[in-house]
Amino acid sequence: MHVKMLGCGDAYDPKRTNSSLLIREGDFELLIDCGPTVPQALFANAMTAEDISCIYISHCHPDHCLGLTTLLNYMKSFKRSKPLSIFRQASQHQALYRLMEFASWPEKGLGFELYWKDSENLTEIGPWRAETTPSSHSVPNRSLQLTGQDATVFYSGDGLLSPQGERFAAQADLAFIECEYMTAANGHGSWADVKDLQKKAGSRWVLYHIDDASRLAVADAITGHAEFSLGEDGREFDLAGVMA
Repeated sequence: MHVKMLGCGDAYDPKRTNSSLLIREGDFELLIDCGPTVPQALFANAMTAEDISCIYISHCHPDHCLGLTTLLNYMKSFKRSKPLSIFRQASQHQALYRLMEFASWPEKGLGFELYWKDSENLTEIGPWRAETTPSSHSVPNRSLQLTGQDATVFYSGDGLLSPQGERFAAQADLAFIECEYMTAANGHGSWADVKDLQKKAGSRWVLYHIDDASRLAVADAITGHAEFSLGEDGREFDLAGVMA
C-alpha cells in the first residue's frame, strides 16, 4: 500500500492544496476527497484519465468535493473508458450529483460508467477491507479505515472523532487526523482532542487540515511526540511490510 498526501490544507489555506489522499496498491488507485485545488495536484502528478479507480468523499463541504466537477470533466475530455465508483453518504448524493451533471453540461453523460455507492455500510474498497464511522462535524462526515495485507490506514475527514473513530485510529499503522486548531471549535478536531488518544505501538499520526494561524502552535506542540508529524503536500508513505 502506497499513500501520497496530495494536500494537507484546510478550506481557505493560502499555500496548500485542500486535504486529500491518493492510495495505491497494484493497479488500484483510490482518491480520498476532492476539493477545488485537488485536480491541479493530480495533473501535476502526470495522471491520466484512466488512473483513478474510485473516489471516496468524506463529506459535502466544498473543500472536500468541489473539485469533482473539474476532475470528471477532465476524464470526459480525455475519453476515459473504464468505470468509476464514487463512495458517498446517501443523504449527500444530490449535491454530488449536481457536480457530476455540471462536469458534462450542456451534454448529458460522461462517456463512461459512473457507479454511486453508499459509504454508510462499506465493507471493502478495491483490495482493502473498509469501514466508516461518523464524526461530529457541521455536516455529516464519515471517517474511513482501510486494512490491507500489510497495513491499516485511517483518515478522519473533518470533525471530532466518535468513540468508534478513536478505536479505528488506535488500530492504524498510519493515521491522518484533522487538527484545525489547538482546542476544539466549530466542529473541528484539535490538538487537545488527539494528543492523548490511544495509539498503536510504532504507528505514525499525521496532522492535517490545520488552520494557517494555528500551524506554528501545532508544530510546537508536537515537539517531543515522536509519533506525530505535520502533513505536507506531496508527502509519501510506503507501507509495504509494516505489519510483518
